[in-house]
Amino acid sequence: MKKVVLFIFVLFLSFLFVACKDSAEDPKENEKEETYNISFYNGEELLQEITYNPKTSDKLSYPVISVEEGYYFSWNKEIPDVIDSDIIFICEIKEIEKQYTFIIDGEVIKVENIKYHEEIENPEYEAEEGVKSFSWDEEYEGEDNHILKYVITLNKVYYTYTVKFTDYKGNVLDTQTVEYGKSAKAPTLDDEYKWEAVDYSAVKSDLVIRGRKVGGTYTIKYLDGMTALDLEPLSYTVGIGCELPTPTKEGYAFVGWFVSDISLYPYTKISEEAYGDIILRARFIETESHNPIKLPEATAHITNIKKVAHSSGNGTYVYQPEIPSGQPSAGSFTWSSSDESIATISKYSTITGKKSGCCIITGTLSSDSSVTINCIIRVTGEGITAVTEEEANTITTYTVTFLDRTDNVISTQQVMSGSSAICPIPPTYEGYAFMGWDKVCYNIKQDTTIKARYRKGTNDYTGKKISIIGDSISTFQDYIPAGYSCFYPYPTADVTDVNMTWWMMMANRLGAGLFINNSYSGSCAASSTGSSAS
Repeated sequence: MKKVVLFIFVLFLSFLFVACKDSAEDPKENEKEETYNISFYNGEELLQEITYNPKTSDKLSYPVISVEEGYYFSWNKEIPDVIDSDIIFICEIKEIEKQYTFIIDGEVIKVENIKYHEEIENPEYEAEEGVKSFSWDEEYEGEDNHILKYVITLNKVYYTYTVKFTDYKGNVLDTQTVEYGKSAKAPTLDDEYKWEAVDYSAVKSDLVIRGRKVGGTYTIKYLDGMTALDLEPLSYTVGIGCELPTPTKEGYAFVGWFVSDISLYPYTKISEEAYGDIILRARFIETESHNPIKLPEATAHITNIKKVAHSSGNGTYVYQPEIPSGQPSAGSFTWSSSDESIATISKYSTITGKKSGCCIITGTLSSDSSVTINCIIRVTGEGITAVTEEEANTITTYTVTFLDRTDNVISTQQVMSGSSAICPIPPTYEGYAFMGWDKVCYNIKQDTTIKARYRKGTNDYTGKKISIIGDSISTFQDYIPAGYSCFYPYPTADVTDVNMTWWMMMANRLGAGLFINNSYSGSCAASSTGSSAS
């Protein structure tokens, strides 16, 4: 019984002890409020100060700040989700940036960043050939991290040109407006056309391009002087072309076909690019004398032509007849030539050779026409000499053979002694450029082989037809239109053959051919300020 009473007493004391302890730790007596100081600064300027109680205060936010256009503000730290300490927030006002990207022809040439209130200058641009005008076009592309981004593209306005495709009669089949440097496009038509060889892949001017219907047939007419030749083919087909015949003529050697008597562009075929009716003229040289020279009876015959160095010392000569013994002086005679296309003679008896050949010069005494002196002269590239009837009527020719770079024969020609051959159009080779012939083609005095020379590279002029309009130095007898004033050859000039002129040296060097020369001595092939322009 004593043990039970003792247990109950101990239990009571334990309960009493716990109750007393709980009474000593009452939260209402020990609870303390937690607050924090929150400060917002604009630089060093205090904008707002808050005593923040995490349990009772509203959610913390930045104060509202107004800024001028072109600026933005940035806080030094983010507002945390849980605030458990004093915090100082500092605001910094910054200027917005602008970024410009400059583009020309699709390529970025410059990227530059500036402040919002700064100005930027466009890059310097000098308009290239073909650009009519230009402008810088600006496009806004948005904002990225307070950087306003712009793309400025150079917009070029090019000159434009009109390209017309016509038929051979000039009827317009298609008209295109093409920007400088761009390509025109051959039109698609109901009929297939063969367009003339005009480069319209990079147009830089107004163009008219003529064409013929592929399959169209045109005539070929062959002439020897004014005489029509009965030769075939009599026609050709556009896009196909044809080979030309080689005519024969007794006592003559065929030189080649030409479009005129003053052209030096030989035709051996009608090319597939040709169109229109064609007239071709045959050129021959004599291999037998058909009009023998007969020296008329005279009071005396001249037996020698004096060759006197010109006083200028330029290496040229003056040719004059040596007056026979017992005859008056040369100035007492009136002088004439039987063929002024071969040679002329002045009143002072100075002889000018015009081309290779023989003719008679005659002096008639001015005071007595019954007194005459004469002789036969021969003109060659080496000068002028007196010859006998037999020598004048004996025709000597030589064979000139033209070879390509691999020694294949391009053409052969018969050439009179002292005269010149006509250079053929040399063949072209991929990767090689024709650069002239290894020998000159004039003053031929023996059988001669002339070989084409090439180098690695390109020559865009081989096979081209050259036309000339110029003044005196671009003339030469028999190679300009009839009636045009001519300068070359003249007595003391060092140009005695057409192949010695600047324009034929150029043509032979490039592998081109003389199509027509419309030069006129004394004219001015220049601007409207010139005189006597032809």
